[in-house]
Formats: sequence, structure tokens, C-alpha cells
Amino acid sequence: MKYAVFDENGFPKAFYDKAIHGDNIPAEAIEITEEQWQEFINNQGRRKWDFENKRVVEYTPPPPSFEEVKERANSLRKSKVSSLLSQTDYVLLKLQEAQIEGDTDRYNALLQQYSGVLAQRQAIRQWNDEIEQRIQNASTVEELEQIMEEIRGYDAP
Repeated sequence: MKYAVFDENGFPKAFYDKAIHGDNIPAEAIEITEEQWQEFINNQGRRKWDFENKRVVEYTPPPPSFEEVKERANSLRKSKVSSLLSQTDYVLLKLQEAQIEGDTDRYNALLQQYSGVLAQRQAIRQWNDEIEQRIQNASTVEELEQIMEEIRGYDAP
């Protein structure tokens, strides 16, 4: 037997199973069928409980606000830039390592790579600044979604 605790809007907060929880099921828990439990599990965030009719009903969340999409775009941008810059950190670490160890040949070889890494990091930062400005200037959700697609597809030069 399954049980669920719902918030005031009918969204599940917790599930319980008599076989697992025994008598430790909250008094406010409502008994639900295995099928209803599966409906909630398989459609998280898209189902809620109808208290009046005691059944699971579909729920379509409202679309995110413009500000929420803008925040998501900025978060994606920051994550992408962090990932791209971390890929260049390897050469910088190896350069420092060679310098500390006094390995002149390795240091000189890495130093040649280093100038390329610096150029790559500069290009990433420039791309970041441009994307950040485009996000700031965007006026529609569609523009922001287009920018997010570009961010996902961007690969460092």
C-alpha cells in the first residue's frame, strides 16, 4: 500500500510504502494506488492531486518568465566559460610544474604552447563578453533561447 503527503496545491511532498515504513506513516498521508504512485513518479512536476475527486490530474506548469530564462542563459554562459577555461588550465599547470622542477627543455616547449593558450583564453573571454551583452540586450524569450543554443554549440577556438 502506498501513501503520499501533498502540499496545499496538490503536489507530492513525500511518498510512503507500508511495506517499508510500517506504522511510521504521517497521519496527513493519503492512501494512493500503485498506479497513481507510478503516475507521479513517471511525470514529476506534471501531475498533482485533486483533493476533491481523490485522483491524479495533469498539470502543465506555466512557461518560465523572461527573467527566469535570462537567468538560465547567464548560468549556462558562466558554466560554458568555466568549462572552456578549465581546459586551458592544464598547459598552465604543466608550465608552472616544469618551471618549479627546473626542466628547461620542457618549460620552453610548454612556453610555446602557452602563447597559444593565452590567445585562446582571450578569445573565450571576448566571446563571453559578447554573449553577456547579447543576453542583457535580449528582449524576448525566443532571443534568449537562440543565444542558449549558440552557447551550447560554442567550442573554443
